[in-house]
Amino acid sequence: PNFSYPTIHQWNVTFEQTLPKSLVARVAYQGSSGRNLFHASELNAAVPGPGATIANTDSRRPRREFTQLTFAGTFGVSDYHALVLSVEKRFSGSLTFLGGLSWQKSTDLASYTAFEGNLGQFPYGGQMGDHAVSDFHRALRSTSSFNYRLPGPKTGALKQALGGWQLNGIIVLQSGAPLNVTDGFDNALTGIAGDRPSIVGNPALDNSRPRGERILKWFNTGAYQASAPGTFGNLGRNMQRGPALASTDLSIFKAFVMPFSERHRLEFRAEFFNALNRVNLGNPNTNLTNSLYGRITSAGDPRILQLGLRYSF
Repeated sequence: PNFSYPTIHQWNVTFEQTLPKSLVARVAYQGSSGRNLFHASELNAAVPGPGATIANTDSRRPRREFTQLTFAGTFGVSDYHALVLSVEKRFSGSLTFLGGLSWQKSTDLASYTAFEGNLGQFPYGGQMGDHAVSDFHRALRSTSSFNYRLPGPKTGALKQALGGWQLNGIIVLQSGAPLNVTDGFDNALTGIAGDRPSIVGNPALDNSRPRGERILKWFNTGAYQASAPGTFGNLGRNMQRGPALASTDLSIFKAFVMPFSERHRLEFRAEFFNALNRVNLGNPNTNLTNSLYGRITSAGDPRILQLGLRYSF
């Protein structure tokens, strides 16, 4: 009785304005809404409370003849809203580029708590208790690309060596990913993992700290505290944010026409990934009981150079 057809609604409102020098600016609002999405949750979680222990987990379940019961139904929801700005320069004067910025918010349901159900027999948890920003949510994202024909001799012998070079680039800037801080064990004694702690202080730390300090402690780890046994913490899902990302990829290439035939070409290409060699930190450990709690142990790729030759005929 809880299955319904999923429904997805999308909308887009765009305003476009042509500017001088082959520029086009766009302002858009984008949105989508998903209802009756497939989702699963625990139906037979043990009821927490005084006297609850791991040993009596199964005896505290509403349906004692079973252990865990996964309830699958179409009760998932999702929402997305975004303000999108973009500017485009169509090719002129040896240059073309496209830049975009999106200010957005994506929310969905990914429940790890007990399912309340339509029958109302479970007085705790509830499928909407974990409705929050999506795991893939990024509040801000900017992507820009360009192609520039480098100036050089257009005639004569030097044209073969110095003329016809092109420079391309892609620049990506992105805010940090959501972080879900967890207790690391079944502190509520419901028989379900994924419990979250309680927030008892300000988790924010100064972002101007040296990189080494930020790697060792990305957020104030003392701001979170495991809840008392048999109780749920008050921290919501995905409340913390991880490191931002900035990456610049560049490439330069040129096609050399063979003197014996214009159909035969030799293309040289040099590609630089993360050309500025920026350190893009990974997400920190968010498990309260882990020895690496709050620490960052990974990072993105350093600068990578790739050279290539391609012969076409």
